[in-house]
Amino acid sequence: MVFPLFKLGGLIIKSMLKPLATGLKIYAKKSPKFHDSSYWLANMYIRAQNGLFKKLNLPYQSKKLTSDEAVDLGVGLIGESFLLTGTGAVLYYEYYRARPASEESKIKFTKLDERLDDIENEVTLLKSHKLDKQYRNKLYN
Repeated sequence: MVFPLFKLGGLIIKSMLKPLATGLKIYAKKSPKFHDSSYWLANMYIRAQNGLFKKLNLPYQSKKLTSDEAVDLGVGLIGESFLLTGTGAVLYYEYYRARPASEESKIKFTKLDERLDDIENEVTLLKSHKLDKQYRNKLYN
């Protein structure tokens, strides 16, 4: 039951972040500073992708991107990284929110184990006391 609710929550967060990412993309295309950074980011991405393809002996493109193509790719990367960061933050929050419950259950199991050990010790003590009492009764009867 928890997993479908978590998935639904993730979709809601993603749908809330999507318009923000679109707005960020539009701003990045118009802003000269974001324009330069997205151009740089796209070229770094293409270089890394080509290097990886070259190491794996896969076909790759060695052509340089035009300015518009690089900006579009860079803006897309910025938008997707924004969405990934948002959903990653939600996952991080959910992980740490659920974590104390598991520690509490460990403490609870530890206390139960200690209680069980105490009961076992008490039972063995009572058995030995009962045997001692029965042995004394046999001696005196």
